[in-house]
Amino acid sequence: KNLERANPQLCKMLLAKINAKLGGFSCYVDLKLAMQGPDTAALFEVPVMIQALDINTTQTDGLTIATLASSFDENATSFNMVARTSSEPNFATKLEEMEQAALVNFYKLTRTKPQAIIFFRPGMNEADMAHIMTLEIKAIMKACAELEDGYW
Repeated sequence: KNLERANPQLCKMLLAKINAKLGGFSCYVDLKLAMQGPDTAALFEVPVMIQALDINTTQTDGLTIATLASSFDENATSFNMVARTSSEPNFATKLEEMEQAALVNFYKLTRTKPQAIIFFRPGMNEADMAHIMTLEIKAIMKACAELEDGYW
């Protein structure tokens, strides 16, 4: 049926999906160019992992799920996902375990360790931000330290 209505839009969409399935990408941000400036010039001269953590609670059974997306290429176009349940609705209680998995995945795919981590954390309310940030940074530092002495 789709073959009968093969218009340019359908063909482009199909080719984009095939490209993605084969590991390609249709666009990327040149992070070295995007982050030019005196404070960020050297940041992308070393391997950098960009991460985003999100926490959601299901409406049906109240289960809290934390998901961590982590880049593993220099243009942040390819990501691995790690998901765990959490006993807290606002904090990833297993973040240390998730971070270790992300770091191991990064190393397996690149044969190098990230020298910097850029961490995005949406979905926090202002009142809890400082407390949650402290807990999450400690978990990330502990995950690094447990993988290798002196890594953090």
